[in-house]
Amino acid sequence: GRCLRPGRRLSTNETESKILAALGSTKRKHTLAEQLPQVLKLPANEVQTALEELESKGHIIRTRKGRVALPSRLGMVTGRVVVNRRGRAVVRPVDPNDPAGVIGLGRRQVRPAMDGDLVLVEPAPYARHGRPSGRIERILERGRRRLTAVTSEGDPETLIPTDPRVGY
Repeated sequence: GRCLRPGRRLSTNETESKILAALGSTKRKHTLAEQLPQVLKLPANEVQTALEELESKGHIIRTRKGRVALPSRLGMVTGRVVVNRRGRAVVRPVDPNDPAGVIGLGRRQVRPAMDGDLVLVEPAPYARHGRPSGRIERILERGRRRLTAVTSEGDPETLIPTDPRVGY
């Protein structure tokens, strides 16, 4: 690596790149988040900020035991939910070269995600009807900021979305 002068801070992109490279080259699938500053020889607050940014983008996952890992090393895929008018949903990977390809979601596996959401999906070990399927593990970013709806004729307290791709 490059030698840093005392007091010089890496840009966020450089720190993120170093973290991703370190996570990709470890023998284990995941690493303790507290160990990364020592391994990378960077300030802890800088590493923590970069980890939070990477997690919000879906480039890394935090596990329950305080470890971080690349989604691909845990067999997960980051992608966008696409729902057609009939309510059938698939997740298209953000990385077009992802070997998992398009992953189908059953009607019950979509909730609470909606059309356009960036999600983390765990592919099922088998394919349904020749197409890979999976379930949503986590919603990383909402695809919609607003949702339009009309009141139900039978029950004025019930709202029905105007877009048929949004389930209710």
